[in-house]
Amino acid sequence: MKVSKNTVVSVSYQLFCGDEGEKEELMEQTKKNQPYKFTCGAGTELEKFEENLMGKSVGDSFDFYIECQDAYGEYDDDKVVTVPKSTFLVDGEIDEEEIYVDNLITMSMEDGQKRDAVIIDMTEDEVTLDFNHLLAGERLHFVGTIVDVRKSTK
Repeated sequence: MKVSKNTVVSVSYQLFCGDEGEKEELMEQTKKNQPYKFTCGAGTELEKFEENLMGKSVGDSFDFYIECQDAYGEYDDDKVVTVPKSTFLVDGEIDEEEIYVDNLITMSMEDGQKRDAVIIDMTEDEVTLDFNHLLAGERLHFVGTIVDVRKSTK
């Protein structure tokens, strides 16, 4: 069976990031006996990721790039915001196990949506948050193998 819309696909892969001509950094990889599984066409994966796997069968390898504009977009300075530290007060205190530089937190927005942000700076009175996706501005390089393909039952 080949990868197509409405198939459940399992892949073993490594994800590298880096600009063309530069040394790439390994960002993520599946564990040997734990491939990544997704339903093709369900809208959960990057469109270009699925496009590059279409038509492949179990055992086929892949090695492709996705430019940042087709992945998580360019890095956007407007998605970096500074808020009063008091925003994070719970019962009059800051939870230092949650609120610290380089921590990834989930914020509830005014519209009810939840958004992930990285705390990039803290002062006595303010916290600076980066709402860009962690891979924004990055060129993605996927290298891997198709482990399994089956028809979706849903």
